[in-house]
Amino acid sequence: ENTQKHSRSSGINAEYGGDSKNVPPGADLIYDVEVIHIQKGTTPPNIFAKIDTNGDKQISKDEMANFILETGRTVTLRGESEINAVVDEIFKLEDTDENGFVDISEFSGPKKGKHDEL
Repeated sequence: ENTQKHSRSSGINAEYGGDSKNVPPGADLIYDVEVIHIQKGTTPPNIFAKIDTNGDKQISKDEMANFILETGRTVTLRGESEINAVVDEIFKLEDTDENGFVDISEFSGPKKGKHDEL
């Protein structure tokens, strides 16, 4: 069996704000945590494939803008020029080879089968 044990300590003020009736002020709390079971979660959605609507394995600025509009991420955006500014900012970060497209190796969002959190 593959179990993991970890200890975590914390000052009383961080956990209870110093107001606990059962723990004296200034005391340290120590938690022992044992992971006894890990199960496979759901596969994250392949966001790259959702954005790459024409399936050419690269994301264009138009595809990115359409994805933003279709997924409702425009709550604070006003008009096409502001959406284009957001897309330009995304491409400054993602399009590392500056060819006007974001390919899978440049894409920093969730990818099929990749679990950075583990």
